[in-house]
Amino acid sequence: MKNSSYCVPQELDGSEYTIRVSDCVRKATDAEIEFASTENPLEKQANITNSIFTKVRGVTGKDIQTFEQIANHLLKDNKNDGEITNIIKESGYLFMWQHEINANPWRYSQELFLSLPVSKEKLNQIAKVELESARDTKKRYVYMYELYMKMWQDKQLQYAAVNIMLYQKLIELTDLRISNSLHVMKVT
Repeated sequence: MKNSSYCVPQELDGSEYTIRVSDCVRKATDAEIEFASTENPLEKQANITNSIFTKVRGVTGKDIQTFEQIANHLLKDNKNDGEITNIIKESGYLFMWQHEINANPWRYSQELFLSLPVSKEKLNQIAKVELESARDTKKRYVYMYELYMKMWQDKQLQYAAVNIMLYQKLIELTDLRISNSLHVMKVT
């Protein structure tokens, strides 16, 4: 095979650089099957965002694929601001954060965090990882909040207003994660 970027499976199978791995597949446990059958939040998020972009493309006639493109479109031409904002409101996008709270309630409660069934050392380790993750997440949320705040100040767009409220809530929840992680680290 001259170029490994352009090969067929038979070439990989016959290559001296590959080996067969036996017994790499096993039957799933009942718990794994149950987990795989639960709602996938990433799939739900993808469905919501894809629906938003499809509807916004229908309203604007533009090839809009991202939220940044929605914002840029509205900054140039705000005649569809109300209609696009209603699409966002009706989609469920503004409340996707609720799934995270339901899936991981321990992140938002000191009591639940401290009651995780792990050793104190492991709990402290989890808190450190959570703290780092929450601080990184907060930076992104603050950045987005500031962008939408500027958009509101410049154009008073409804689209900006609903996103400001969303990012205020996300920052509030992230601050709670930070506070809870610091508390767990302090007491463990």
